[in-house]
Amino acid sequence: MTDLDRLLRPRAIAVVGASPTPGSLGATALATLRSYDFPGALYPIHPARAEVSGLPAYPSLRAAPPGIDVAVVAVAAERVPGVIEDCGAAGVPFAVVLTSGFGEVGGDGPQRQAELVAAARRHGVRLVGPNSLGFLNQTDGVAAGFGVGMAGRSRPEQGALAIVSQSGGMGLSILNRATLSGLGVSTFVSTGNEADLALADFVEDALEAGDTRVIVAYAETVRQAGRLVAAGRRAAEVRKPLVIAKIGATEAGGRAVRSHTGSLAGADRVFDAAFRQAGIVRVHDLEDMFDLATFLLRGRVPTGDRVAVVTQSGGGGAWLADTLEREGLVLPQPSEALKATLRAFVPDFGSVLNPVDLTASGISVEAFASVIGAMSASGEYDAIVVLMPLLDVAEEAIAGIAAATELPILGFSHWLPTPALRPRLGALAVPYVTSPARAARVLAAALGVGRAWQAHAAAAADPPAPPEPVTVAATGAEAASDAATFALLSAAGLAMADWRMAGSRTEAVAAATRIGFPVAMKLSADGLLHKSDVGGVRLGLTSAGEVGAAWDALAAVADGLGVPRRALVQAMAPAGVEIIVGTAVDPIFGPVVMAGAGGIHAEVLRDVSLRLAPVGVDEARAMLGELKVAPLLAGARGRPPADVDALAAVVSRLSAAAAAWRETIAEIDLNPVVVLARGEGVRLVDAALVARAPSEQTSEQISEQPA
Repeated sequence: MTDLDRLLRPRAIAVVGASPTPGSLGATALATLRSYDFPGALYPIHPARAEVSGLPAYPSLRAAPPGIDVAVVAVAAERVPGVIEDCGAAGVPFAVVLTSGFGEVGGDGPQRQAELVAAARRHGVRLVGPNSLGFLNQTDGVAAGFGVGMAGRSRPEQGALAIVSQSGGMGLSILNRATLSGLGVSTFVSTGNEADLALADFVEDALEAGDTRVIVAYAETVRQAGRLVAAGRRAAEVRKPLVIAKIGATEAGGRAVRSHTGSLAGADRVFDAAFRQAGIVRVHDLEDMFDLATFLLRGRVPTGDRVAVVTQSGGGGAWLADTLEREGLVLPQPSEALKATLRAFVPDFGSVLNPVDLTASGISVEAFASVIGAMSASGEYDAIVVLMPLLDVAEEAIAGIAAATELPILGFSHWLPTPALRPRLGALAVPYVTSPARAARVLAAALGVGRAWQAHAAAAADPPAPPEPVTVAATGAEAASDAATFALLSAAGLAMADWRMAGSRTEAVAAATRIGFPVAMKLSADGLLHKSDVGGVRLGLTSAGEVGAAWDALAAVADGLGVPRRALVQAMAPAGVEIIVGTAVDPIFGPVVMAGAGGIHAEVLRDVSLRLAPVGVDEARAMLGELKVAPLLAGARGRPPADVDALAAVVSRLSAAAAAWRETIAEIDLNPVVVLARGEGVRLVDAALVARAPSEQTSEQISEQPA
């Protein structure tokens, strides 16, 4: 973890490029710092002026007084590397580079950024940016940067929300929402191009900061994947929710990311899997991020999916019920004992079912509080959603409703809040949203936080067994042929169904006879990954004659493709559930393991579950439970349950192989893995490897290298 104390909590700041010219970058940065009444020393740096804005100025950092913690850099791009040289000479450990024109643009920009990084590394200076808006530390009164969201006239309340954003504009948008709603902020950091310090550095700092309870982040790429995953786990340990909007999921979004920050967006499914595995909540909408942060700052996180709805509008309650259930939440009906209790507060023409409808005639704060209190005390629910319009309801009354329960509670107002309440929405005791869909998404995401916390606590109390490491080495040459691929996997504990290689009709018949009928035959050509796509597979061969005919057919296919006549003869697997198990080396996160619906339609069905590799057997079993074909493994439609334990062992073993071979093997496919009935194991029927080019390196490896 990088020590950012002198950066985010400085005692002395220099503004390089400070200017008396109104509207200039240097003038704005200096004015912003002064508007927050920065309590430390402030040194304008100007090559020709003795004072700037009434403060003594210095011609360079080398000439300024010693002990400067941070240099805010607001000079032309070509001058920035020289300023970093001055930082090194003057002993300034951090530079916040506001200047743009580096890796985010074409032409000389990337080279200019490389020169900037080289200068920083030579002199031991850590960089924020370039192309950054700077940072805000509300607790200590530091606003080192520029932007309307940092100006004194729109200062947010001091609070417990930390905001980290690679996009200055999106970060300020979140800060703006917090400011206009009264939601308190602890820190805001615009990381810019992340030439050095990156999102993970600031997330780590916020996790340990005493003034922060919730962290939200906007990310276009992840440069320190391992550290961010570790930060997610640390967030669960210290019970500080970490919420990230990761964009670049679509082709158009990926192009926009590259043009914006020169970043690689990465595979979107892998981000989903990695974030979920680490306990990080991913959101896809700005309102969802803000709604969720507002809810989580109340400190109440659901640990189960049972939701009670209390409403004064039957239609609104029904709409809420629909959207909550679509998000995977459940609305259990109250017990008979609870219904009897509720009837004392609900009008006869109302409803004591779930949703509980007090009706517009029976609406009162006291009635709402009584119903909520009774439902909370029953132990039958994990969270409550209350539909009450924010019209003439006083803040004290809302606080009374919140006090009626210790459960997580969310308000839904089908009327927009009054102008008097809007600036206080973020501070209300019951967080409010103004649509059923937003309410459902908030609760579902918050439940993800609660489950991540539960999983971390369970793992800490009873650590899961790690996967057995794979010790056999792979060079990558094994991908050249089926025989070498099968031999490597067998050595790693992943033996294929009995097989022989045949180079003639006679050899094929002899191999089938030794293996025993029935057999399958597959064309075996170097680099041919999808044999069935070219007509290179024959199944269920029960005699020497059928094997001979199959050889003739495969030989014709080989001739048409211009490849040698060679066939793999293999024992036919019994009927079972076909699953694909595979791995890949993701450029951001490294080795990833996948399990999904298998067979020839695997790429069409796209029913898969992913994890960062390696995984233990328990985690592998959880992956299988997430699949749409999970009911088939459980024994749907009268079939016996499949041997899920044996399949989970294969998933775990392959994940360990992927981790061991990450430098040489880019992809591994086992497809299909035929899962037999419980106790009968699995059959590995086919496999393929893709070697990794020697020059390939994951961005995780690159970003984790020391500066």
